[in-house]
Amino acid sequence: MSSTKPTIKVRTKDVIAIHWFNAFFWLTLVLTGFGIISGDFVRLAPAFWPTFLQNLLGGNANLVLLHGIGGMVWAGVIGVYALLNFKRVVLPFLKNVLVLTLCLSR
Repeated sequence: MSSTKPTIKVRTKDVIAIHWFNAFFWLTLVLTGFGIISGDFVRLAPAFWPTFLQNLLGGNANLVLLHGIGGMVWAGVIGVYALLNFKRVVLPFLKNVLVLTLCLSR
């Protein structure tokens, strides 16, 4: 006799997939962005990081190109997903997180 507990479906598979797509691209864009921002006055990552990424990808131009293409792919997919799922996913999410409360006390 198997005892399986009933599960509560909280998110649909497409919402989970877009979440992990978003997380992957954010991490990738942050890491490549830290590789692009390298200078004597502004440095957001250890000094070895820009050199490591530039050597890995064949130069700074390739790093910037990869970062730019990745950003456009990320924005495009998120934008299309949001447009196609506005009523089903986006609007309920916004109604949930953008709750206005009035503070009437003085």
